[in-house]
Amino acid sequence: MRIELHNRYAVPAMNIVALLLSLPFALRVKATRSVLAGIGISFLLVFAYYGVYTISVTMARNSAFVPYALVPGAIWFPTVLFGGAGALLFKILK
Repeated sequence: MRIELHNRYAVPAMNIVALLLSLPFALRVKATRSVLAGIGISFLLVFAYYGVYTISVTMARNSAFVPYALVPGAIWFPTVLFGGAGALLFKILK
């Protein structure tokens, strides 16, 4: 029940994280990189985020985390990690 409660808020946050991950590559158009390369990198990052999120939710549902307090942390970990990476990419690639 607790996992589903955190999923209710973490899944919509995935859209914001995907935007943070892909927007820097969409806004960066230079002669050295094509637009298609930026889109490809964005897709790879978003799929990596979704894979990490799926693994962490599966581990939380299967009680892989002994302390019950770590379950919300497992669900929010990919969001915080990739959101921070997206914000860093936004700052670097602007």
